[in-house]
Amino acid sequence: MQRGILAADCIGVPTTIAVYLTAAWVVARGRPDAPPAAPTGVIVVQIIGAVVAAFALYVNALCQPYPRREDKVYNAVAGPFGRWIFLTRQTLALQAVHFTVSVLAPFSSLQLTTGTYIWAVYLGGQGLFVTIQFFTLVTPNPEYKKACLLWASRGVNFKAIGLIAHIPAGCLAIMDICVFKSRVFLEKVTPSVQVLLLVYLVYIVFYLTVIFVNFKVTAHWPYELMYNFGVSILKWARFIAVQYVVLAVFLLIMVCFSKFAPAVW
Repeated sequence: MQRGILAADCIGVPTTIAVYLTAAWVVARGRPDAPPAAPTGVIVVQIIGAVVAAFALYVNALCQPYPRREDKVYNAVAGPFGRWIFLTRQTLALQAVHFTVSVLAPFSSLQLTTGTYIWAVYLGGQGLFVTIQFFTLVTPNPEYKKACLLWASRGVNFKAIGLIAHIPAGCLAIMDICVFKSRVFLEKVTPSVQVLLLVYLVYIVFYLTVIFVNFKVTAHWPYELMYNFGVSILKWARFIAVQYVVLAVFLLIMVCFSKFAPAVW
């Protein structure tokens, strides 16, 4: 299983890079406006943010213990997608690429730089989702607390790994809007809320496709609550609707940050 997970990572990371670069390039193509050059101090903070985002992905990918055979998720991550069936992994990978490109693109491509602005609010909502959902749904869970105690007895600080992997996503999302990006240019190129909500809908369809394909191969779901849905269309529809609304709320929070929160430049 470990080899399969590592193999999925070897495919998933380059795929994420290719998808992000393509998306950033396409959405910015043909735009006549050019992003302003960031102040030196902001560039330094951007570099720190990119390192933090990459480190969070590293911790999530290589420091987090592999599931035990008795864990239900063991068979799910043994599927073709490995740990990429989890929203956290996909989001952390996207953020690591996003912040790295945000640092490097101004020195090579203004079009890519504009693309990082266009995707900033969208990825911010997803990053905020990862951090807040971790503290509201995961950390209070008795099974998570048991896992922390179990791995602590084996010399692994499972709780610290979870915190390091999940906290930066939301913090960097806010930093991206208020510090890393020019507020004037961000407001100018950010798509409308309707367009961003449509993109979230497309992403949810993609994500569900991944976990359904994985279930077809492994007969296991990535999240335990999904076993309760069975073949009930109503239960699945309710679950999908709730997740979409939650994502939409976090997106709206980031939209508000991009319009009303103080900005460094």
